[in-house]
Amino acid sequence: MQVAKFDVRCPPWALPREEVPIQIKMEKTVADDVDSVVLDLPPCLHLADTINILNHTMAGGKVVVKEIDRASLSEYDYFGVVVTTTEPFEDLSRDVPVKVSFLMKDGSADTHVAPVRIFRPRLEFDDAPDTLTLKNVEHGEYSIPIRLKFSGFGDITVRCRCTIGGRLVSYGTSLMDEILRRIMRGGMANRGPNTGPGPRVEVDPSQVQLVTEEFRD
Repeated sequence: MQVAKFDVRCPPWALPREEVPIQIKMEKTVADDVDSVVLDLPPCLHLADTINILNHTMAGGKVVVKEIDRASLSEYDYFGVVVTTTEPFEDLSRDVPVKVSFLMKDGSADTHVAPVRIFRPRLEFDDAPDTLTLKNVEHGEYSIPIRLKFSGFGDITVRCRCTIGGRLVSYGTSLMDEILRRIMRGGMANRGPNTGPGPRVEVDPSQVQLVTEEFRD
């Protein structure tokens, strides 16, 4: 069987728990000779969705595709699956092979491998003091000597919280305080009735989104 009769592709990289589509294309000349297609998923991958598949079974990490929706106006038939990682892993990158086997009606098989490459970021403390002494500073800001080391690929959100005896004692953020001050200065929080047109206040939508996420948490 010609290898070019089948085409198996997936994105070159993905982040942990990100949906990864595996796309499969078959030429019309061999599609009628295919009995079924078996995708062997490693334990670290989970089947999240199917694409253009009419009948399939799932057992023991194997997805058996028995029927797809045929394309009437194309030289190829298409279908696919969407997979995600089940749990985060310690490695900064991992190459997870997904074996795709085309089982033919004559008993032969044509096997391809779709490499699902997962990358993740990592944030570590590079240097930090064991004890911090906070003092009132009259001028300027107080610098805390904490250095972080970033490696890998992707984005990490950092949030600082303070607890004393297991009780959260830090509330709000400087971003929220700044937006509230702008609202107060803009006259949107006047206690008396607004008898006039009042000032026009414009807020950056990105700041509104960040504050919304903070309040939701």
